[in-house]
Amino acid sequence: MIIWISGVATVGKSTVTKSIVSKLKDHYREISAEGDHGYKSNSGYKIPFQTYGNTMILGREPRDGQVLNGTDAVYIGVNKFQSFIEYEYFKWKTIFTPNIIIEGHKYISKNTMHDFMINNNIKYKMYYLKVPMEIMDERSKKRDNGFDRNIRTTNMIEKQLIEYDKVISKYKSNVEIRSSESWESCENIANEIFESLELII
Repeated sequence: MIIWISGVATVGKSTVTKSIVSKLKDHYREISAEGDHGYKSNSGYKIPFQTYGNTMILGREPRDGQVLNGTDAVYIGVNKFQSFIEYEYFKWKTIFTPNIIIEGHKYISKNTMHDFMINNNIKYKMYYLKVPMEIMDERSKKRDNGFDRNIRTTNMIEKQLIEYDKVISKYKSNVEIRSSESWESCENIANEIFESLELII
């Protein structure tokens, strides 16, 4: 199963993902089923991820309280990313189907990735996190990183929200919409996703 935690900037994607990572670490603490791996293609491009048992989390371990990189850490086109997804999803097919957790806006806000997963019989759910614009604006000011200061605009966010509306309407059977207005709601989403994982002990 692929779980894609999505939404525009500052809706809480990294908060939810970090909580899931913490729960996975707690779950596997006693049996040493934690690994730090990465995918490298024959042509040399790399995709960072961590594994905990049969669950893969895309991105690097956050440092000093920073957010997870998620798909922001992936600098390749959609076709190469699809090849990565297909390879990792089916690699262990005779033994188990892995959980692959992906956090980020990149790739998933367009039809291309959804069509690819559906056409290749890849089971997935997109968790779409949403909060009111005023909360996003407040979080962006508080976070105050390079993206928030120099790139993010209200017009950009509104356009991305429209893109998501179209995707959600078309692929609604694969979409779970969740409000993430508070830390408690983010934790509830993380618990829901964690409990849905079929973990190999």
